[in-house]
Amino acid sequence: MDLKIKGNSAIVTASSSGLGKAAAAALVKEGVNVVINGRDQQKLDSALKELNELNGGRVISCQGDITKKEDIKRLVKTAVDNFGRLDHLVTSAGGPPAKSFLETTEADWYDSYELLVMSVVRLIKESVEFLKKDGGGTIVNIT
Repeated sequence: MDLKIKGNSAIVTASSSGLGKAAAAALVKEGVNVVINGRDQQKLDSALKELNELNGGRVISCQGDITKKEDIKRLVKTAVDNFGRLDHLVTSAGGPPAKSFLETTEADWYDSYELLVMSVVRLIKESVEFLKKDGGGTIVNIT
């Protein structure tokens, strides 16, 4: 399928595995340059190798925790510095801990809110000026 986005650039968070990695792969196959992100450098390295073997867009990684403002700033800067533009932002992150509701703590829920809501708010705020630059970009949030 040709989505006419070849040469664009994207950030895909939580993309060392699961839905994030699948989203990154779909973009790479369309010829989009992608910055993948995650907390685990070893998993990122593995995903980076796999995604670059698709022979589509260029893929680089930026290790970091999207609940941290400084890591978000570095992630967006990495995309813009390496690709000269930012056209697409795909946020993908896990949810609350895998345990029964009664076993969860308030801290678990605050951590989940930070990851699933506030990281998205911060990512969009940090990215929006670059997304708007070339006539508008796309934002896709996966939870």
